[in-house]
Amino acid sequence: MNLTLRMFLGYLLIVCSAAVLFFNSFLGQLQTGVSQAMEETLVDTANLLAEVVSRELSVDGLQDGDFTEAFRAYAERKLNADIFEVAKVHGNLRVYVTDGMGRVMYDSSGLATGQDFSRWNDVYLTLRGEYGARASRTDPDDQATEVMYVAAPLLLDAGIVGVLTVAKPTVSLQPYTENIRAAVIRNGLLLLLLALLFCLILSYWLTGSIRKLSGYADQVSAAGHRVPLPTMSEPELERLGEAMASMRERLDGKTYVEEYIHSLTHEIKAPVAAIKGAVEVMDPAMHTEDRQRFLDNIYHESQRLEDIASRLLELADLENRQELEDPQVVDLTNVVREVVADREAMIAERSLRMTVDLADSALVLGDRFLLVHAMENLLDNACRFSPVKGSITLTVRVNDMVVVRLQDEGPGIPDFALARIYERFFSLPVPGDHLKSSGLGLNFVKQIAELHQGAVSITNGSTGAIAEFSLPTSVLSRN
Repeated sequence: MNLTLRMFLGYLLIVCSAAVLFFNSFLGQLQTGVSQAMEETLVDTANLLAEVVSRELSVDGLQDGDFTEAFRAYAERKLNADIFEVAKVHGNLRVYVTDGMGRVMYDSSGLATGQDFSRWNDVYLTLRGEYGARASRTDPDDQATEVMYVAAPLLLDAGIVGVLTVAKPTVSLQPYTENIRAAVIRNGLLLLLLALLFCLILSYWLTGSIRKLSGYADQVSAAGHRVPLPTMSEPELERLGEAMASMRERLDGKTYVEEYIHSLTHEIKAPVAAIKGAVEVMDPAMHTEDRQRFLDNIYHESQRLEDIASRLLELADLENRQELEDPQVVDLTNVVREVVADREAMIAERSLRMTVDLADSALVLGDRFLLVHAMENLLDNACRFSPVKGSITLTVRVNDMVVVRLQDEGPGIPDFALARIYERFFSLPVPGDHLKSSGLGLNFVKQIAELHQGAVSITNGSTGAIAEFSLPTSVLSRN
C-alpha cells in the first residue's frame, strides 16, 4: 500500500469518525430540540387561553360559554396549511380546565370531565404557583402515544382559581423531524463526499515531494551519474533530499576509493610477480649481460611499485583534505545506543557481557552518518578481539569533551603494533582464527575524529585494549 493511499485512508477514517459522532450527536438532540420548541409554543397558547377562560369564569361560568363554542368550532375547522411540505388538515390541540381542587370542569375531548387531575404535575404544580408541565404516554411501551401537557393558572381576584392545560401529541412533530433528519443526512453526505475529495487531493499533494524523492533515487540508481536534485516546497523534505544527495556523493567517493584500491592491488600483482620471477631466475654463474637485464627489470618494476605507492598517498591526502558539509547537532549517546542495539546479534553469538554506562545527553556538532560509522568500527574491533564470554565496558562521558570509551578483555595490542594501528591496510590477526581485517577501520575512525576536530586513541589497559573517541561538545550542551 503506497503512502498516498495510506494517508487518504487515515484522513478517511478521521473524517468518517468525526461525521458519525456529529450526526449521532446532532440527530440525537434533534427530537429534544423540536419538543422544546413545541413546549415553548404551548406555554404561550396556554397562557393566552387562560386569560380568555379567566374572564369568562368571572362573568357567566365556563360551561356552554363562548370559549367552549369556539373550541368546538376549532375542532370542526378544516385547516389548509402546508408546513415545510407537510400538509396539516385538522387541529390536534386538546384543552381541559380544572377548578382549584384539581377536578376537571371542561375537557375539549369530552373524556375526563368530572375526574380528579390534582395528582398530575401540570395541575398539581400550577395550583402551587409553579410552572406545570408533563409528557405522558397512553401506552407506556409506545412512544407514538406520548402527549405533552403544558398548564397555565386561571387567575381571579389575584388568586389561582383553577388550571388550564393545553395538550398536543408529540407524534404530530414526527413528519417535521423526519424531514429535518433527511435534509441533514443528505447535506451531510454531500459534505462528506466533498471532504473525501479534499482528503484525496491533500494526500496526493502532500506526497508529491516524496514521489519526487523516490523518482530522484530511481534516476540516481539507473543513471550512474550525477542527477539534479528536484525542487521541493517542504523544508523538511528539501533537507532530506539534500541529505540524500550528500550521502550519494559520499557513497560515490567511498565506492571510488574501493574501486581504486582494487585496481591498484591488481596492478601491484604484476610488478611483484616480475620481481619474484627475476630473483628466482638469477644465478651467480649467469652471464653479465643476462644478470644486468634482470637487474634492470627488477629496478623498473620497483619504480612501478613506487609510483603505485605514490598514487595511494595522493589518494589518502585527498581524503584528508575533506571537510564536513553542513554539520548538525548530534546526540552521541543516542548514536552509541543505536550501534549497541544493532550489534546485539554479534554480542550474543560470542556470549559477551556488555556493560554500558551512558551520559543522558552528549551533544556534538558533526555528521551523524560518519559518527555511526566510527562507533561501529570501534565496537566491532572490541567484539572481534574479545574472548568468548568476555566482557566489554562502554561509557560515554561529557566534560570539556565528549568521550566514548571502550575497553575489552582481549590480548591487547603488541608493542610493535601500537604505532601502526592507524595505518591503512595494517591489521592484526583475530585471536583464534588468525584472520586479518581490511586494515581500513581504524584509519577511517581517525579521519572521522579529525574531521570533527576530535581525536582517537588506542592503548593497552590492565585487561585488553582501551579505545577512546573524543569530540568537542556542542555549544548547546554547554548551555
